[in-house]
Order: sequence, then C-alpha cells, then structure tokens
Amino acid sequence: METNTLPAYGLPRRIWRALYPTLLFIVALSIIAIIVAVIAVMVQAVGQGLTDPEQITQMSLDFMAENLMTLNLAGQIAALIIFVPMWFATRKKYRRWNGGKLDIKTILLLIALAIGAYFFISLGIGLSGLTKIFTSYEAVEASLSSGSILLQVLSLGIAAPLVEELCFRGITLNRLSNAPLWVAIAVQAVLFGVAHMNPLQGIYAGIIGLLFGYLYTQFRSIWVPLIAHATFNLVNVGLVALGDIGDIADVTEAAEEAMTTGEVVSSVVMLLCGLGVAVACFIALKKRMPAPVAAEIAAEPAEDCNI
Repeated sequence: METNTLPAYGLPRRIWRALYPTLLFIVALSIIAIIVAVIAVMVQAVGQGLTDPEQITQMSLDFMAENLMTLNLAGQIAALIIFVPMWFATRKKYRRWNGGKLDIKTILLLIALAIGAYFFISLGIGLSGLTKIFTSYEAVEASLSSGSILLQVLSLGIAAPLVEELCFRGITLNRLSNAPLWVAIAVQAVLFGVAHMNPLQGIYAGIIGLLFGYLYTQFRSIWVPLIAHATFNLVNVGLVALGDIGDIADVTEAAEEAMTTGEVVSSVVMLLCGLGVAVACFIALKKRMPAPVAAEIAAEPAEDCNI
C-alpha cells in the first residue's frame, strides 16, 4: 500500500514548488543562449569596428540563426548546473518513486518502445496535416536539424534528455508525489509540453510526458525516462544524418509532401508498425514493473522539505 502524507506547508507553496523548476528551465535555456549570443556578437562588432545599432542587431539575429544548436547546448549546460544538485537533494527527500533497478531486457524494451513511438508520432504528425495548422512547427523542425551531427548528438541526444528528465520527472514529479498518481503525472506532462513553447511540439511532448512519467513512477528510476527520451531524440538525429548523407527524407517531411496512394499506404503501414512495436513493448514493460513501494518509504519527510 502507498500513502500520501501531506508536507508541513500549505497548498500555495506546494504548487509553487512544483511550478518553478519549469520557470528555471525556460529561463536557463533562453537567457543563457541570449547572453552567449550577445557576448559573441559584441566581440565580433568590436573586432570589425561596427557601431551602427541596426547592423549589430542584424548581426545578432544572424548569429543566433546560424548557431542555434550551439546556443541550445550552452543553455542546457547552464540548466544542468542548476538541476543536478536539485535532483540529488530531491532524490534523498522523496523516496516514493526512487530506488528502483533496471536490467538489460528492460533497457532494450525501453529503446524499442521509444523507436516505435517516434515513428508513430512523426508519421502521425505528417499524415494528419497538423503542420499546416501549426505553421510555427516548421521553424522547430529546422532548429532540430541545424548544426553539425556532433552538436545534435550532444544537445538533442544527451543534454536535452538529461535536463528535461531531471526537471520534469526527477524534480517536478517527485514534488507532486503526495498528489494522486495520475494527477501528479498529468501536471508534470502539461508543464513538459508548455516548456517546449510551441503548440504542436507541446502537444506531443505532453503525451510523451504522460508515458515517461508513468514509467518512471512504476520502475522508480530516473534512468527509465532518460533512456527512452534519449533514444527518441537520437532516432531523429540519425534520420537527419542519413538524409544529409544519402538523400533520405525525414519521416515527418516525407509524410507532409504530396504523396501517391502507394506512398500514403506505406506511410500508414509504417505508422501502424511503430504503434504496434510501442504497444507491445509497453505491455512487456508492464509485466516487468516491480511491486509498489513499501508504505514506510512512500511518505515525504514533512520536517525536511526545503529544497
């Protein structure tokens, strides 16, 4: 049996403690990227002897567009500096969903689940025509494929999953551990979607956040969503790399273009295969989920809750 012992402080403070990691996440990634861009542009402007504000402004915009992945990585590193110590403190104080172990088979199932989910979501977005409604998503796709492959791996495949899982599953979800299970999972998933700051990306990120949050609470290991998240992102990076090398289109872009009936059918088949793999892996993972945490470690220590 699990228990839900309320902490010593009131509801407003509990809400704030669940919300402000998301604000830190947005500020760290945005502000640090802007600061790095401003410093780099000012150095260039001084070196070139530029003093015209319009020229410097245009140079700043060009620099940010050309170095978006580098700036993202700088912001992610700054966020990691904030969230890593917060996560270690959180893990000690909130034990209800921590302390689980993983084996190789579980890891392989998580990887397969993420791959299946990626193809299902990517092809689903393309075939649905949602990108024509949410036109700003094109800019998101462009940013996700900018920079060298190495930068994409470091930023999207390593830093982004680390930062986002520590923030939303590791810290936010744990701070909601006294709420009903699905309320806690839903709240952190919504915050995860909002933090992406793009309507379409926020929708599918929120759905993925529900899945990652549930798996985390059941396996009680931050490695579970981290492995799945990194795999999901790296599949995209890999497809972009293959497209650059061998003229292979990204699955989302392929689904968006005008297609013949045969291409539509093949895309739908791939989508269903992705869904089938994801569902099969999820069912297999459910069978491997450990027993619920013991009641004596489910409760939050009310006397020590000042992270």
